[in-house]
Amino acid sequence: MIFYVLENCINSSFSSQAVVATPDQEIYDAVASSFSEDHVIYTSSAHERASDRAAEALILLERKYQTTYDIVNMVQGDEPCISPSSIDRAISCLFDDPNVSVVNLASRILSESDIHSLNTIKLVVDINSNAIYFSRSPIPSNTRQEDVSYYKQVCCIPFRRESLLFFNELPETNLEKAESVDMLRLIENNIPIKICRIDELSHPVDTPSDLEIVESILSR
Repeated sequence: MIFYVLENCINSSFSSQAVVATPDQEIYDAVASSFSEDHVIYTSSAHERASDRAAEALILLERKYQTTYDIVNMVQGDEPCISPSSIDRAISCLFDDPNVSVVNLASRILSESDIHSLNTIKLVVDINSNAIYFSRSPIPSNTRQEDVSYYKQVCCIPFRRESLLFFNELPETNLEKAESVDMLRLIENNIPIKICRIDELSHPVDTPSDLEIVESILSR
């Protein structure tokens, strides 16, 4: 699964470097053996959020290569369906608007089970396509009308360098801990998150049944 994600990141048009950030020896050895040690880096096992891990990886890589990266795109390792073209689209949002500092991909939820699954992070946006809220519960509630569309977070999240480092300096927030969603740390600190919708079918792997769904998607 991680190899799928890494390959798609490598094949992004904007990718100058693609690295797996992990505290796990088995993952480190597998990536180093099948790709190279340039594609993997050790990070702390103490992180609660993927964004904090990405920030540590950024600091370590800049120190290692004596360089500065303008954009860090965090693609979570349980999202093997994210294609290079979707990765490109997310990063393009940063190039298209210099005022955008963080982008999230989102896709339409097509199944009733995903709407109610705690593993599926739902989101709602304002009229400018900025995130209002993320939740593991169904949002909006759909108690008053039948034609509500539900969207889920697809964990391909480009940050401008300064925004990721600022995220890393902020303390965890109450809503972030309640929902276990790191993007809420930004929302609670009044930092806009631009949402880029994609039509591509995506499904993260959280359970064995998810794995069967993803294998079906990838086989097509």
